Amino acid sequence: MAAKSGKGSKGDRRSKDKQSLLHPIDTEIEILERHVLVLDTIIKEKPIGIIRISKRTGLADHLVRYSLRMLEQQNLIEPSPEGAVPTRSMEKELPKLKKALAAKAEQLKKLSKHL
Repeated sequence: MAAKSGKGSKGDRRSKDKQSLLHPIDTEIEILERHVLVLDTIIKEKPIGIIRISKRTGLADHLVRYSLRMLEQQNLIEPSPEGAVPTRSMEKELPKLKKALAAKAEQLKKLSKHL
């Protein structure tokens, strides 16, 4: 029988992370980070298609597709024959998004004071 390490394996840590109160938030933040990465790539390299976004970001095609769908639903991007491009209203929407993120950060900061 192999000796067990006192520190545990990555698998053990992931299992414990899933039981954490913060696991749902961690998951949502990872998704949001992905959406922002895809949006940033589109802004910088417009027009750009799924395969190029995937290569530039290192994200799998299906993750890029999902982010594109979410960004389009939020009216931040739109499809074009050459690939995804920012919408005209995106410039108005980005400050709102930044403000909402700052409010969430403040909310978490206040929450942490209770612990």
